[in-house]
Parts: sequence; C-alpha cells; structure tokens
Amino acid sequence: MAGSIEPYTLKCGETRWRARWRDPDTHKSRERRSFRTKRDARAFLDSLNADILKGEYVDPRAGRALIGALGPQWIAAHRNTWALSHWRAVESAWRLHVEPQWGKCRLNEIKPSGVQAWSDELAASYSHTTVGRCVGILSGICATAVGDGLMARNPCERVRLPKKQRSKHPYLTAEQLLALAAASGTRAPIILVLGLCGLRYGELRALRVQDVDFDRNRITVARSATKAGTVTVEKSTKGNRVRTVAMPTLVCDALRRQTEGKHDDDLVFDDGHGGYIAYQCASGSGRGWFKRALQQAGLNPMTVHDLRHTAASLMVQSGANVKTVQRTLGHASAAMTLDVYADLFDSELDAVASNIDGIIGESKHE
Repeated sequence: MAGSIEPYTLKCGETRWRARWRDPDTHKSRERRSFRTKRDARAFLDSLNADILKGEYVDPRAGRALIGALGPQWIAAHRNTWALSHWRAVESAWRLHVEPQWGKCRLNEIKPSGVQAWSDELAASYSHTTVGRCVGILSGICATAVGDGLMARNPCERVRLPKKQRSKHPYLTAEQLLALAAASGTRAPIILVLGLCGLRYGELRALRVQDVDFDRNRITVARSATKAGTVTVEKSTKGNRVRTVAMPTLVCDALRRQTEGKHDDDLVFDDGHGGYIAYQCASGSGRGWFKRALQQAGLNPMTVHDLRHTAASLMVQSGANVKTVQRTLGHASAAMTLDVYADLFDSELDAVASNIDGIIGESKHE
C-alpha cells in the first residue's frame, strides 16, 4: 500500500496519527494529520489509494474551496454566453437560494444526500423551474470544479428533481377571441396577432414594420424584446430560430391599419412614443388594458401568453397537422408540440380508432 501511517504526540500528551502519501500528479509528499486512531488514518489512506487506482485522485486540500467563492466566478464566466434575461435569473437564484444554503460549505462537504434533501425542501415552496435552476447552479459549479481537478465527482449528478406538473391550457373559442379583441379597442390587433398567429408576447413587442409582408401574407419572426431587470433587451427568438408565420385575412387587415404611416424600422406596436409596449398582468391586483378587456368580454382570468395556446387550438381545429403547428409556434420539434398540446390531438386518436374499425368491418364482408 502506498503511503505510511505514523503516530505523534500533542503538547497535552495525547497521541494522534498522521497519514503520508505521494501525490501521483506532482510527486510531492502530502500528509493529513489529527486522526484520533490508527484505524481512521488507515481508512483515509485506503480511500486515497482506491481513488488513485480508479484515476479519480484529487488532492484533499483542493476540496477546501468554498462554494461562496466559486459561485460568483462561475456565474461571471457565463455573462457573455447567456441571454441577459437568463443570466439575471440565474444570478437572482444564486443570491436568494443557493448562496444562503451552500455559500459557507467546502466542496468536500457537499454530499448527494444533502443536495437531494435541499432540492426536496425547495420543491415544497417553489416551482419546478426554480428548483431546477437552483440545483443546476450548484451542479454547474461542481462540474467546473471536477473539470479543474478540485473534486473527483459531481455530487449533484443523480439528484431527482420534482416532476413538472402541467397545468391545463385555457383555450378560447373563435367567438371568445373576437369578443376579447372587440373589448380591447385600439389594441385589438395585438389580440388577433397573438391569438391567430401564435407569436410569443416578447416576439410581438419586437415586431417591426419590415417584418410584415402584405404581398405574401407572412410575418417574419426574428427577434424578441425581453425584460431583464428594469431594462428591455432585444435578442434572437427562443432557440435562435427565425420563422415565417401565415396571416389570416383578419390579421392582415388589422396590421395594414396598424402600420399605416410608419417606417420599415418602426415597431408595429409601440407605447405611443416609439418604445416597447408594456407587459400585461391579468391576475391578482394587477392592472392593465388586457385585464379590463377580459372582464368586459366576460372571460376568466388568463395570461397574454395563453393566447398562444388559443392559436394552437384554432390551427388544429382548422385541420393543420402537427408539423405545421410546430413551425408556426417555433417549437424545436414536432415531438415538443405533441407533448405540450397532446390534448388537442385527442380527436385524431378517435379518428384513427374509427378508421381502423372501418377497415376491420370491410374485411369481414369480403
């Protein structure tokens, strides 16, 4: 066995044990002191030798680094690779949840069981997204530490996150959507674009006159205006995918009036001073034109984003296949569209069963 175990005496006369070994990377002599028994020192040395044989050796001193010191470095390293809104969300989660729990812990003190217990505790009070983001931050810090040779393995790798509970999407009928548009007054074109074309609200905020092609009845969706803290930043669309969306006649006519007299680079929808339109809150004590329009139209509370679900519903009702819905909404894949809107395609399952019954019936009469 590599290394040695030796006793030494403290000033008070008590005996302690030290373990000595040679670092396989630097070939320098290392030691760990203060073991109360020879057995403890031997167990420590055996563990080191096992890691050396598996190629997982890490200098025990490296594990003394504090999470509180590594976290800000890890977040800062992603400052220019993440969208500003995402970076701010991660920074906030670090400050509010991760640092208070793990900031004073050393790398070698983090255990999978401890991370799992923390994840479960967060899940009792916060959403699936928040829990995933917090565990992801700690996991990212540990993964970087593994890459830098500060720890042998990432203790967060096998942590089980809470399952995301999908809420039922609210879908408006065509009549309800038109009623909401009428109740929105001059903002009716916003309702029509969101509810018939399926744009995300951030994509609508960044829409410019040059993105609307009236000759082809198409909208080019290339940017999104997203709030990051107190400022609004323009960035590429989700997934960096530029897409074109077909405009029904109702939308085309509304946008012709909306863009009249504007220049190509002007926003289609602005705040009256050339700036981005504000976000709308339709729940709680929030105030805004969207909430008032919902109340006037006699509709249940919903978010502006829910109009995107209505667009998906109306597309399916009109006979659009899943690939068309996927391209219109800008989903990464048709599988994602089916996962999000599986309930909209239930009628197709009924049709499949009915068609099979027809085929079987015809076979019996042959």
